[in-house]
Amino acid sequence: MASLCTGYSPMLCFNVGNMEHAITEAITQGSTLDGPIKYPVHGKFAALKTFDGHMVGLYEQTGV
Repeated sequence: MASLCTGYSPMLCFNVGNMEHAITEAITQGSTLDGPIKYPVHGKFAALKTFDGHMVGLYEQTGV
């Protein structure tokens, strides 16, 4: 069904221990940030678009 939609593909989300490192690695492999990193009270969230158009979310929880 997603192939029939326009715009974004379904998003995969991953918990990461170090947001900056994860974003740097993703960008070196061809991804781009899709907007700024968000800083809600409970952690950091970033959305990336991979080189082939898939959306990936990264989440780093603050102080557990």
